Amino acid sequence: MMNSLPMMNASLTTLQLVVFLGLNLLVGLYFLRRWRAALKRNARRGLEQNFPMSIFSRTDHPALLKHHEDVNPLTEAEIYVIYGRRNEAQEVLDNGIRDGLISPEEVINFWSERDHTKAA
Repeated sequence: MMNSLPMMNASLTTLQLVVFLGLNLLVGLYFLRRWRAALKRNARRGLEQNFPMSIFSRTDHPALLKHHEDVNPLTEAEIYVIYGRRNEAQEVLDNGIRDGLISPEEVINFWSERDHTKAA
């Protein structure tokens, strides 16, 4: 009778191990199915499937390009001037004139305001 007791503990431990592994397998399969369903949903919506990459990782992402068109060249140039990048500011203003977003008079006013505040 004493010999059967350790055998029962060993089989109980094996049973516990099988139950533990089985439950972990079921939980893993559950999350795998959810992950695949999310991939399918994102593919239907046309979203990126590379999760580590965000829209800020790519400069040619449509969401960034859409917002780039909404930026006023005067505002963008102002930011460049704040950080001391006057050449880039002038380039943005030239592109704004070429694209018809701003007038040459606005560029003249832009630089005169900057020179006026710089002198004061």
